Amino acid sequence: MKKGTWFVCIAVAALFAGTASGATMPFGTATGGLGVYYNLGTPEAPANQAYLRSQFSQTNLGGATYNFPNTAPWPPYSAAHPFQVHQDQFGFDMTVPAPTWDGVTPIVPFVAVDWNGIAPVPAGPVAWAISGYSGTNPGNGVPVNSVIRGNGINITSFVLANPGTGVWTVDFSAELISDGLFHWYTPAFGSTPMSGWGLTGKFLVSGKLTYLQSNDVSSGMDFYETTLTDGPILFEAELIPEPLTMLGMFLGLGSVGAYIRKRRMS
Repeated sequence: MKKGTWFVCIAVAALFAGTASGATMPFGTATGGLGVYYNLGTPEAPANQAYLRSQFSQTNLGGATYNFPNTAPWPPYSAAHPFQVHQDQFGFDMTVPAPTWDGVTPIVPFVAVDWNGIAPVPAGPVAWAISGYSGTNPGNGVPVNSVIRGNGINITSFVLANPGTGVWTVDFSAELISDGLFHWYTPAFGSTPMSGWGLTGKFLVSGKLTYLQSNDVSSGMDFYETTLTDGPILFEAELIPEPLTMLGMFLGLGSVGAYIRKRRMS
């Protein structure tokens, strides 16, 4: 059994509980991967896992490269896009402690940032965030504005497979619970409730990642990465259920009226 399986079993069975979700809309994709980190001074074994982290690459701790959709219902990347102007401008950062964390090994949470018009300023640690980065991608820049962020993470599935010698894959899905706000880059815009956009504030994440033992150069960490074959990590935004339409209300009232008239005539 691959040394990453312990995180799979415990994270699903003991730490997190998935919940049913409503209708969703495409919200973006991420490339890069997930690192499974181990407690310092211990072997890379299931009982010694410390935390799970999304990152740009095996050796680059910038966020996994994130892109908002460039097709309907979102416009292409341009000055008119609600969030994104340039390709690969955003990064996805996430840190999830493992149940076998020793309580001593440092787990540094991502610190959300807000742009004050001159520079990014800390806005407090969060469990996850989608942030705009300086530079051409998160691998060579720093976060300047965490437009979407939150502290809730539900790992709903994390299934490991061993398709070949020295190769492991993981199919996973998760729910990210935000603070319910869009934190705009322009200070004058402040923050906007997601409910005004018809969103609940919950985001669903799923993907298939691959670990190649021959590429493992990081002591104390196993890196599962996205591939061209399996595609990027997919993000969806949960929609607020639509209220009963006026047409539905009128149809319902009409049915009740017809029933009452029929009862009176009988």
